Amino acid sequence: MIILGVDPGIRHTGWAIVTLPERRVLAIGTVREKEWAKALHTIGDATAGYLGDVGLVAVNVPAIEGVKAAFWAKSGKRSEMSIVKNGGCSGEVCGWFLAKGFRVVKVLSKRGMGMKMAPKLWAAYWGYDGRCSEDARDAAQIALIGAEELR
Repeated sequence: MIILGVDPGIRHTGWAIVTLPERRVLAIGTVREKEWAKALHTIGDATAGYLGDVGLVAVNVPAIEGVKAAFWAKSGKRSEMSIVKNGGCSGEVCGWFLAKGFRVVKVLSKRGMGMKMAPKLWAAYWGYDGRCSEDARDAAQIALIGAEELR
């Protein structure tokens, strides 16, 4: 199965197209754009060659149905403002892909499950030898978590 994972953020949005169960990265990147319409079109353009084959879009969300999940800022402290802002970003991403007919699964923000994995360990896990941002690496993990949540 080919899955697009998206880790939306107010400054950077990571995305990754992966195959499972093979755990292969087909394409990966980070969008540094604050305007969501532009960011989503950038992701769409960057992934255009794969979107016809994507069976699932997994999007990281800070909360589902009013249940807050842990969201940690770089300082290590939980940030309610970040939850509100990132919730808006996640909602726009989900809506954009749903409007285009994709199957979308929301993945709660959580530590563990490979999120924030050390770069060398992540590269070994995915068999990937290119460079990518932490947000992009997290997007690959979000794709993996999304697929597991559907089983």
